[in-house]
Amino acid sequence: MKTGLPAGLRLTFTVGAVISSVIAITCMLFPDQVAKFTGLNQDGFTLPVFQQSGAAVLGYALAAVLCLRATRWEEVRIAVIGSVAFAALSTVGAFYYVVLQGVATTGLVMLLIYSLFLTIGLGYYVLRPPVRA
Repeated sequence: MKTGLPAGLRLTFTVGAVISSVIAITCMLFPDQVAKFTGLNQDGFTLPVFQQSGAAVLGYALAAVLCLRATRWEEVRIAVIGSVAFAALSTVGAFYYVVLQGVATTGLVMLLIYSLFLTIGLGYYVLRPPVRA
C-alpha cells in the first residue's frame, strides 16, 4: 500500500505498536511480575490497576496499527494528538516516580524512556504536520 506518511512517523507507529503490545500483554497476564519489576506493589491491591493499565495500552497499540494503514496525515491526525496526550501524561507519571520519588527501578526507567520517545516522536508531527506534495 502506497502511503504519504513520513518514514519517521511510520517508524514511531511501528515501535509504539510493538512495545505497547508487549507491555499490555505482560500487564494483563502477569500483573504480579510487573508489580515486582516496577517496585510499585506495596499492598497487594494494585494488581487490577496493572491489568486495567495493560488494557488501555493495548488500545494504544491497536490505534498505532490502524494508523499504519493510513495513507494521509489527515487520517491519523486526531489519533496522533490523542496518543501524544497519552504518552506525555505517562512521561509525567514515570518522571514523578523515577526522579521525584526516587523509585528508579528498571521497569519505571524503561517506561520513562519509552513514554518520552513516543511524546517526542509523535509530538514532532503534531507541531510540524507533514505537508502534502
